[in-house]
Amino acid sequence: MEQEGMYQAGGNVSWLNVIPVHGGFGARCSASVSDLLSIIDQLWLCSSAVDVHGKKRLLFPCILDVGLERPDEASDPELWEQSLVVLAGVPLLQAWYVAVGRAIRECDEVWLTLLWDAGLDVTLRFRSGLASIMDSPSSL
Repeated sequence: MEQEGMYQAGGNVSWLNVIPVHGGFGARCSASVSDLLSIIDQLWLCSSAVDVHGKKRLLFPCILDVGLERPDEASDPELWEQSLVVLAGVPLLQAWYVAVGRAIRECDEVWLTLLWDAGLDVTLRFRSGLASIMDSPSSL
């Protein structure tokens, strides 16, 4: 992390902060309600599950870039809980949360389990220097 300014690993959606922060950067990454519903229809329904070694799974379709202020934060998971700012992939994550809400509302345990399993297996790319990334999002 200190040499490259980046580190990639498996992660959990509960570590991620999708609330707009840092001068509204997150807000610029947000999608409309109709876009979120479209994402759910394409990625987060039971019919989108794929077979992985004999088990149906919903999979996050991309790596989520997350920002850290300092490289040493990547080595301390206690700092991560709800503090990793999502830099890329915000609409996918927001749609995942909406889908979870729908599965709960519909009492669909199978769907909820598929979504939860997907949320526990997200690939994250940690980037240090959050303030400079916020100033220049094109650096992603």
